[in-house]
Amino acid sequence: MTLTATPAAGSAFGGWSGACAGRQPTCTLTLDSSVDVTALFTVRRAALSIRRIGPGAVTSSPAGIRCGTDCNGLFKLGPVRLVARPAAGGRFVRWEGACRGTRPACTVTLRAQRTVTARFTKRT
Repeated sequence: MTLTATPAAGSAFGGWSGACAGRQPTCTLTLDSSVDVTALFTVRRAALSIRRIGPGAVTSSPAGIRCGTDCNGLFKLGPVRLVARPAAGGRFVRWEGACRGTRPACTVTLRAQRTVTARFTKRT
């Protein structure tokens, strides 16, 4: 019998335990009795860095970035929603980098490390 470990999107095959061993995605067994086999998978993550310019803050969903305090986060691959909040007397201008646009909310799809800039300015 041949077993093949196939990771889902955003995960990676980490190896076998039990009657199979090693890190190759296939394992061949000759069965003459019952055996236990476990395929181990890991979730991939990517770093998201926020560069904040001007008076404001950025938060993320899922939680991990609370920029003002922590402008970097490590997230599972996939969508991360960012929300820009201007400080009192300020206004949000635009997103740059992995997010684009002038709306205060933006979604970045992580497939690798990404950087986003949130640009704020003082109200005039």
